[in-house]
Amino acid sequence: LFLREHNLLADQLFLLNPHWSDERLFEEARRILIAQYQHITYSHFLPLVLGYENTILYKLYPRKFGYGFGYDAQVNPGTLNMFTTSAFRSLHSIVPGHVEFPMEVGECPLSSKPLVEVMNRPYLLVEEGNFDSLLRGFTRQASN
Repeated sequence: LFLREHNLLADQLFLLNPHWSDERLFEEARRILIAQYQHITYSHFLPLVLGYENTILYKLYPRKFGYGFGYDAQVNPGTLNMFTTSAFRSLHSIVPGHVEFPMEVGECPLSSKPLVEVMNRPYLLVEEGNFDSLLRGFTRQASN
């Protein structure tokens, strides 16, 4: 999904800046996409997972205007392995146990497969229409 968004951004940037090189178009689209991803993460995902109060308490919310000045170059940005592992395991609980494959926008799923039948089977993506169908399913399917 983000790959397609990147390509759409690059196409739009090209229309605005036809003199830019392919590399510049790629990098500018990449920057915009990273900003979109961060916005989704900090504005929508983290408040749901951590709770709105915790995002306020730990200043994990995006500012409406201006820039933050809390950056400290002396702070190690790394994550301890034990925290990564626990977050990885706890976030698995929001993954639904099945995957929907709606054929067209707004349609009921053509099929719904258990997650274990879809995992580690990349060939499913290249079968006719599965990639688009899977993306449609991801965008409308609720997490646990």
